[in-house]
Amino acid sequence: MNNLNLEDLSNLADYFIKHLNKKDNILAIQKIAENILNKPDSNLSDSEKFTPKSLVILTNVFSKLFAKPDMKKAVQKIAMAIGKRDLSHFIPKDVANLASAFSKFVFDSREHAIFEELLSIHTFITDPRNSAFFDEMSLIACTMLLKACAPHSDLYPQIAAPMIKRIRSLTISQGKKSQNLMIQDGIKKTNLETLGNLCIALFPSIFQNRLKKDAFTVLANLFNHIQRKVELSSDPTNSHAKSGESYESRSIALTYYQLIKVYAQVAKQSSSKSKKAIEKWVSQMVEHKANQILDSSSYSWNLIAKLETQLAMSNTDATLEHFTLKHWKT
Repeated sequence: MNNLNLEDLSNLADYFIKHLNKKDNILAIQKIAENILNKPDSNLSDSEKFTPKSLVILTNVFSKLFAKPDMKKAVQKIAMAIGKRDLSHFIPKDVANLASAFSKFVFDSREHAIFEELLSIHTFITDPRNSAFFDEMSLIACTMLLKACAPHSDLYPQIAAPMIKRIRSLTISQGKKSQNLMIQDGIKKTNLETLGNLCIALFPSIFQNRLKKDAFTVLANLFNHIQRKVELSSDPTNSHAKSGESYESRSIALTYYQLIKVYAQVAKQSSSKSKKAIEKWVSQMVEHKANQILDSSSYSWNLIAKLETQLAMSNTDATLEHFTLKHWKT
């Protein structure tokens, strides 16, 4: 492995993380992390030896195994190297991926280098001088970045305002027919998992006065799309499936839970025209999807528990209590 160049290491790590059913692959990723720790700091900071893409791949891979030995140390080293680079040389999706990966390491304890780089991303995105970069951010990139900052009450409010504004521009037409068609097509091609993550990324904003109005506007506008995609996830033979509508989720129980949690608050707090329709839909979701959520794997329940812990900074609701109580009774 010492003879492999740095680009090859990131490609190998990316391959191994996609085939984790093999136990040896986890060991191989740990070896790659050890290899990175043994590299001179100058190598990681050299853009010719280590491209932005390869740094992003390694950070993302290591974050998926954050509890394993050497993963945090390797990410700390990468974060220090990224801190010496100009983030404008990265593409928006890669910056969002970095924020998502770094966030997994700074929730319990704010390791200096990792948190500092997460803070640098936050500062870079909110700097008006980087508006051109900001305007290139896709809905997926916005979702990842906002979700990464959601557990951090000192970062979220500042980054949420411009992010929600960008999300509005990607989901709500300003009247031009060509723009509306482009937006509708973009949402149509966005899967249910991404929209579930977007909803939960917006969740803290609905408890903050200066953010809630725009957040409710986005959520109300997405409601019909989400409703349609949920129907498709339950019945893929639906006619919408033939039109190329994307409705997939790798953890459908978690996605349903996210949607119920967020739209229950929308129904409770919003004064939009769709309030009654949303209330009815949430009730139907609880009734029809509860068992599917309760019967989901321990993996999904762990994700739900982690989600609730991360969002403890926001006003709490009774979503988890509702399901755990029913789960206990059954």
